[in-house]
Amino acid sequence: MTDKKYLKTRLDHHPLGTAVTGTAGSTPDVLAIVRDVIDTIRKDGDIAVRKYFEKFDKWSPRAFRLSKSEIDKAIAACPKQTIDDIKNVQRNVRAFAEAQRKSITDFELEIRPGVADVQTVVGCTPPILGKIPNATVAAMYYAGADEIWVLGGVQAVAAMACGTETMPKVYFIAGPGNAFVAEVKRQMFGEVGIDIFAGQTEVLVGALLSQAERGPDTPAVLITTSEKVGTESIKMVDKMLEMLPTATLAGTSWKTFGEAIAVPTLEEAFKLANEYASEHVQVLTRHPREALEKMQNSGALFLGEKTCVSYGDKAIFCLLVVNRLTLLGDRHKSRPAHSKSSEIYGWIMGR
Repeated sequence: MTDKKYLKTRLDHHPLGTAVTGTAGSTPDVLAIVRDVIDTIRKDGDIAVRKYFEKFDKWSPRAFRLSKSEIDKAIAACPKQTIDDIKNVQRNVRAFAEAQRKSITDFELEIRPGVADVQTVVGCTPPILGKIPNATVAAMYYAGADEIWVLGGVQAVAAMACGTETMPKVYFIAGPGNAFVAEVKRQMFGEVGIDIFAGQTEVLVGALLSQAERGPDTPAVLITTSEKVGTESIKMVDKMLEMLPTATLAGTSWKTFGEAIAVPTLEEAFKLANEYASEHVQVLTRHPREALEKMQNSGALFLGEKTCVSYGDKAIFCLLVVNRLTLLGDRHKSRPAHSKSSEIYGWIMGR
């Protein structure tokens, strides 16, 4: 790759191909922190859970599990448009899941709450700035959660997996998270079932902050053929971080792992994007469907200006299966699985 210009680089200053990257493992700090949280919650139960939430989330309610009246109050606080959007999204999710299920011939996996002999579905979500996230609570309620807890992060997963005085031990844990959540799921696997071993999320080309807010170690990369567009995008991101509620996480990710790169041609942009092999790739060009032929290394493609990464992740929710790219000194690459999910995002969200 020649003639590319870095308008913004990662703070570690490792150019693509020279650092060992990927998400298959965790750093020693993450391993140790997660192990300590698990051991402490296993030993001290609810006392430990409350201690960690007071420390990490500044959150210490009377009870972490919401009562029926608290759930009703949270739903009532949501605008009608929010509730309509939630129900519309859930219809999309069910339609997509049912279409996937029809294609399964070897086995069947029921994913909706209340089926497949799942007796109790427990939903956990963290507070946002010390408050109950009303829209998220509404979404969990309408999705069929039997219990809703305002808990998040490592401590929530550990509490569910180990069980406490008030939180019954669960048998299976599913859901996304940052590097710490991925690590606690890895360490608890075997004691409970999990969905997948997922690492940090990534986004390339557009929607730079929608994924960056997921955790402090999330790469967000912009590749453009216009130096002006790249420079203005950096300024816009900085401006948005001044008012974004999740600015602490998103800002850390952007400052540490964000990149903006200008290349001379669209062909060079596709080549560089393939080298990054990101989980989410948004293509904003005059002919975005070219990416279906030009992009081989990606988890999901989002084609066109109406196909936002966050819409795809939250409004369709198909599972991305990606074989992580490993970058060594010789740039040895394993090609990520490029499933139909890449095209489905574009078809459903972009037309």
